[in-house]
Amino acid sequence: MKPRLPLLKGISMLIALITWLPIIPQAMAQVVITRSQLLSLPNTLTETFETLNIPERDAAFEGSQHILNSATKFYGQGPGLVLPGIEFVSSAGIQWNGRRYSGNQSQNLHAYNATGFTLRFLSQPTAIGFDISSLYAFSANVTITALSVDGLFLKSSSVSFSPFGAPLFWGLQDSRGIGRVMVTSDLLAWSPAIDNVTYSVVPEPSLHALLAVSSVTALIYRRRGRETTKQKASDGSRA
Repeated sequence: MKPRLPLLKGISMLIALITWLPIIPQAMAQVVITRSQLLSLPNTLTETFETLNIPERDAAFEGSQHILNSATKFYGQGPGLVLPGIEFVSSAGIQWNGRRYSGNQSQNLHAYNATGFTLRFLSQPTAIGFDISSLYAFSANVTITALSVDGLFLKSSSVSFSPFGAPLFWGLQDSRGIGRVMVTSDLLAWSPAIDNVTYSVVPEPSLHALLAVSSVTALIYRRRGRETTKQKASDGSRA
């Protein structure tokens, strides 16, 4: 017995959906976004670096600490000091600054004795953003470079800070997924400081595929049910 035409159409639709799902996000445009635009996206999380217990106008320094994540202990505290899914990576030490340290209004983070740091996003967000500033009332030229989850170049920007300059927001949205952001400065002793790291994550492709399969399967069975009912009615009228 040959398959009915609606069933074949349903299977073709299912194959097309699963085939195109990984491709559709890559076709979406890359957008530089503001903080308000970033916060308006669904499922956003923000790391404020306020969990470490540190006095105002003071700083905690770990010279041998090169990676800070949710599993890290820092300055005798932790783990769980930062949100899961992000890592702050320094080639040298990490300094966690208290409020009003070097003029900052909230706690923030920077790499000590290194000109830059890397933010790694383990959850593959499609949109990220953070506040960035220069420490110690120095002017600085800063370069920000974003790479995809696969290490492909996404975006590079340059910003300049004057002495006592206010923090600047830098944000990016790219549907290919953002894997890491490298921030470098022309200052020799300290990297820029980072604060309020926000990131948004879209549902996994497998969830999309599951929803597509469920929708198409339900459609196929509804059509087959209607055809079966019509066929039975037709057979009854003939009898």
